[in-house]
Amino acid sequence: MEKKKTSYGIWAISLIIALLFMALAGNIVLSKTTSPVARNYTINGISIDGLNRTQAVEKLSQYFNDTAETFSLTLKHGDKEWQLKGSDYKINSDIYTIIDEAQRRELISQDYEKTKEFLANANERDLVVNFNYLFVGLDDDINKIIEEVTVSPTDSVVTFDNKVDGHVIILDEKNGQTVDKEKLYNMINEQYATSSSVTLELPIIDVAPKITKEDNLLCTSLVSSFKTSVSDNTGNRKYNVKHALQSFEGLRVEPHQFVSFNQITGPQTQANGYKIATIIYDGKFQDGVGGGICQASSTLYNALLLAGRQIDDVQKHTLPVKYVPLSLDAMVSEGISDLGFTNNSDYPMFIHTYSDSENVYVEIYGEPLPEGTFYRTRSETIRTLPAQDNKIIDYDKKYSDKVLYKGEKYRISYPKEGYETQAYLDKYENNTLVSSEIIRHDIYRAQDGLVVEGACELPSEFSNEQFNIQTEKVE
Repeated sequence: MEKKKTSYGIWAISLIIALLFMALAGNIVLSKTTSPVARNYTINGISIDGLNRTQAVEKLSQYFNDTAETFSLTLKHGDKEWQLKGSDYKINSDIYTIIDEAQRRELISQDYEKTKEFLANANERDLVVNFNYLFVGLDDDINKIIEEVTVSPTDSVVTFDNKVDGHVIILDEKNGQTVDKEKLYNMINEQYATSSSVTLELPIIDVAPKITKEDNLLCTSLVSSFKTSVSDNTGNRKYNVKHALQSFEGLRVEPHQFVSFNQITGPQTQANGYKIATIIYDGKFQDGVGGGICQASSTLYNALLLAGRQIDDVQKHTLPVKYVPLSLDAMVSEGISDLGFTNNSDYPMFIHTYSDSENVYVEIYGEPLPEGTFYRTRSETIRTLPAQDNKIIDYDKKYSDKVLYKGEKYRISYPKEGYETQAYLDKYENNTLVSSEIIRHDIYRAQDGLVVEGACELPSEFSNEQFNIQTEKVE
């Protein structure tokens, strides 16, 4: 029986506490809606002194809706003029936010960060609501006007012309312009606080370009140059070399930017302008689209080495090529190999490419090397890999226009030696070698010679002496 009385006692006490808490909470809510919001406060000049929250909202809503009918904003710039009317916009219905701010200031310390969206300039008891907070969509229309008068700046541009001394042409930069939006809004709010009719000249500010002529002057020193000969190339091959290098003409490479040869030159296809010429595929010379593009990459590769630029990715050919020394070639093929490099200087660099009937040229412009410093490359053959002749019998009569009978021989190709080689990058200061770095170690295949012999028996009515059995002397 005692336990039951105790339980009832605890329950009664809990109920009393709950009722007291609910009464207190109700009193707080009631106080919030019926008590004055704040004393001696004005919002856009409208006093809310002594008003409760509901009364303050109604008074401000009425005032803002009334002023919307007469509010006009006229913006001018040069011979252009734009007029925006308050009646074309809805009034922000979230008036409670403004009232809450007044009450918050009355009860708590100031915190401008939470209210800077709609408070343009607030004294402790005089709140001014931004016009763009009141008129929904007005901010978007002002942004359109700003876009209309905004002029983008023009960066200084580097171009190249071989007819000009030094090849480099640097065009001047041009300032752009835009509207100082923060200043404009402050000006509008200042007038709007005292008048429903606001007329202003747009405050224009200059917009500086990112790249000036002075900037480009710092990074257009000729750092290196390299050329390879195309004098004995076929028409298509010569065209492909020049076409690939043209993709790099005037290319600006930002500091520490990585560049892929394959990405710059695009797909090595006929649709991308490349023609059929001799390529090296699977250790053999044969026709393919883009033949010659490796000469373009090798020319660029050597110019980059001489400029001291960082080489990230380079591959050799399977066979030696004649346009650059061994271990200084750069084989490129989509999905197989690429020439990748990085501008490892703190300034932009530029690539200039051009050609004549005899050669193709690559020049690297950028931050000059320290005075007296330059680079040289050299190639060294470690050993020679021997080649030999192979002889095949023409059973399928593939070469019947050359050989037909046994004993007739025709040389398809001569044997060519292979090589194991190394390449070095030597650094000089004031004509003194200060460092020598091994940058490549490669092996190029030997190429066996090929001799074909006829497969048919010589007719009995002919003798070897009567028939010229050897169509070509085979050594």
